Amino acid sequence: MTAGAATGPAALSAVGPAAVPAALSAAGPAVVGVGFDLVPVPRMARSLERTPGLVRRLFTPAEQVAVAAGGAAVASALFAVKEAVMKALGGGIDTIGFTDIEVSPGPPVVVGLSGRAATLAGLLGVGDWEVVVGPPGRHQEGHQHGDQHGDQHGVDAGDGAGDGDGGGDAIVAAEVVALGRTDPPG
Repeated sequence: MTAGAATGPAALSAVGPAAVPAALSAAGPAVVGVGFDLVPVPRMARSLERTPGLVRRLFTPAEQVAVAAGGAAVASALFAVKEAVMKALGGGIDTIGFTDIEVSPGPPVVVGLSGRAATLAGLLGVGDWEVVVGPPGRHQEGHQHGDQHGDQHGVDAGDGAGDGDGGGDAIVAAEVVALGRTDPPG
């Protein structure tokens, strides 16, 4: 930076409003929304035990297979991603159905939308997803960009029992970033 150059908001006014969209476009896709959720694995296990129909209400058929194989730890991870996606889209359970969001545990973690979730994402201009999921401090990353996928990591929710290493296996964290389309829709 040169001496005396404007920084912050002053820099934007110095280049003029016409330069701002071009600069943002060159920087990559804009963040449309961010969602974060934590799900305690023991709580999910109790909920699944208490409510036999819960798996069908929360998870798509493909996710149900993953939950049957991975138990409460996988259910917690999938649920955390779904909740984070809802938050990133600015919706909730009154707006978006849980089965309108399908999470493939990977690797990589992939988010698929249908129904109201797909409609809302389209209206918001969402084109890409960044997904981070796993026990706090030991997240696994996934990136979805059309048919391209980034880091090859899947859901690593731990066993839910805690292994004493301080990794927080009893809680699953999910962070989802909804990114805007970089090409015109259509």
